[in-house]
Amino acid sequence: YRIDGSIFFGAAQRFLDALSEVADVRVVILRMSGVTVLDTTGANALSDVVEDLNSRDITVILKGLKPEQEKLLSAMGITNADDSHCLCCQTLGEAITTARSTILH
Repeated sequence: YRIDGSIFFGAAQRFLDALSEVADVRVVILRMSGVTVLDTTGANALSDVVEDLNSRDITVILKGLKPEQEKLLSAMGITNADDSHCLCCQTLGEAITTARSTILH
Protein backbone atom coordinates (compact mmCIF):
# COMPACT_ATOMS: atom_id res chain seq x y z
CA TYR A 1 0.00 0.00 0.00
CA ARG A 2 1.27 3.46 -0.85
CA ILE A 3 0.42 6.32 1.48
CA ASP A 4 0.86 9.92 0.35
CA GLY A 5 0.26 13.25 2.06
CA SER A 6 -0.55 13.79 5.71
CA ILE A 7 -1.53 11.13 8.20
CA PHE A 8 -3.70 12.84 10.79
CA PHE A 9 -6.87 11.84 12.62
CA GLY A 10 -9.40 11.90 9.74
CA ALA A 11 -7.12 10.41 7.11
CA ALA A 12 -5.80 7.88 9.60
CA GLN A 13 -9.28 6.56 10.34
CA ARG A 14 -9.96 5.90 6.63
CA PHE A 15 -6.56 4.25 6.39
CA LEU A 16 -7.29 2.10 9.45
CA ASP A 17 -10.64 1.03 8.02
CA ALA A 18 -9.09 0.03 4.69
CA LEU A 19 -6.29 -1.99 6.28
CA SER A 20 -8.63 -3.77 8.69
CA GLU A 21 -10.01 -5.55 5.62
CA VAL A 22 -6.63 -7.09 4.74
CA ALA A 23 -6.74 -10.88 4.92
CA ASP A 24 -4.91 -13.93 3.62
CA VAL A 25 -1.49 -12.26 3.67
CA ARG A 26 1.53 -12.68 5.93
CA VAL A 27 3.24 -9.35 5.24
CA VAL A 28 1.99 -5.84 4.43
CA ILE A 29 4.38 -3.23 3.03
CA LEU A 30 3.31 0.35 3.70
CA ARG A 31 5.14 2.67 1.32
CA MET A 32 5.48 5.78 3.47
CA SER A 33 7.99 7.88 1.50
CA GLY A 34 5.17 10.11 0.24
CA VAL A 35 3.95 10.95 3.75
CA THR A 36 4.59 14.63 4.37
CA VAL A 37 3.13 14.94 7.89
CA LEU A 38 2.70 12.28 10.56
CA ASP A 39 1.25 13.76 13.74
CA THR A 40 0.66 11.92 17.01
CA THR A 41 -2.97 11.09 16.18
CA GLY A 42 -1.82 9.63 12.88
CA ALA A 43 0.95 7.72 14.66
CA ASN A 44 -1.60 6.39 17.16
CA ALA A 45 -3.84 5.24 14.30
CA LEU A 46 -0.83 3.63 12.62
CA SER A 47 -0.08 1.90 15.92
CA ASP A 48 -3.64 0.53 15.96
CA VAL A 49 -3.16 -0.77 12.41
CA VAL A 50 0.13 -2.46 13.33
CA GLU A 51 -1.39 -4.02 16.46
CA ASP A 52 -4.43 -5.26 14.53
CA LEU A 53 -2.32 -6.79 11.77
CA ASN A 54 0.18 -8.26 14.25
CA SER A 55 -2.68 -9.87 16.19
CA ARG A 56 -3.54 -11.69 12.96
CA ASP A 57 0.12 -12.76 12.50
CA ILE A 58 0.70 -10.24 9.72
CA THR A 59 4.08 -8.51 9.72
CA VAL A 60 4.11 -4.82 8.78
CA ILE A 61 7.03 -3.28 6.90
CA LEU A 62 7.20 0.52 6.85
CA LYS A 63 9.16 1.60 3.80
CA GLY A 64 10.72 5.03 3.36
CA LEU A 65 10.03 6.73 6.68
CA LYS A 66 11.65 10.11 7.18
CA PRO A 67 14.05 10.19 10.19
CA GLU A 68 11.67 12.28 12.32
CA GLN A 69 8.80 9.90 11.55
CA GLU A 70 10.88 6.86 12.44
CA LYS A 71 11.95 8.57 15.67
CA LEU A 72 8.30 9.29 16.61
CA LEU A 73 7.19 5.73 15.89
CA SER A 74 10.14 4.30 17.81
CA ALA A 75 9.44 6.56 20.80
CA MET A 76 5.84 5.33 20.79
CA GLY A 77 7.03 1.71 20.80
CA ILE A 78 5.59 0.96 17.38
CA THR A 79 8.80 -0.04 15.65
CA ASN A 80 10.94 -1.14 18.57
CA ALA A 81 8.58 -3.13 20.78
CA ASP A 82 9.75 -6.67 21.46
CA ASP A 83 6.38 -8.15 20.54
CA SER A 84 5.83 -6.01 17.43
CA HIS A 85 6.23 -7.40 13.95
CA CYS A 86 6.81 -3.96 12.49
CA LEU A 87 10.01 -3.44 10.54
CA CYS A 88 11.47 -0.40 8.80
CA CYS A 89 13.19 -0.39 5.41
CA GLN A 90 14.40 2.53 3.32
CA THR A 91 13.96 1.13 -0.19
CA LEU A 92 11.27 -0.93 -1.87
CA GLY A 93 13.85 -3.53 -2.84
CA GLU A 94 14.92 -3.90 0.78
CA ALA A 95 11.26 -4.13 1.87
CA ILE A 96 10.52 -6.86 -0.69
CA THR A 97 13.63 -8.82 0.32
CA THR A 98 12.62 -8.51 3.99
CA ALA A 99 9.06 -9.61 3.17
CA ARG A 100 10.31 -12.66 1.30
CA SER A 101 12.63 -13.55 4.16
CA THR A 102 9.78 -13.18 6.65
CA ILE A 103 7.53 -15.47 4.62
CA LEU A 104 10.21 -18.14 4.17
CA HIS A 105 11.02 -18.36 7.89
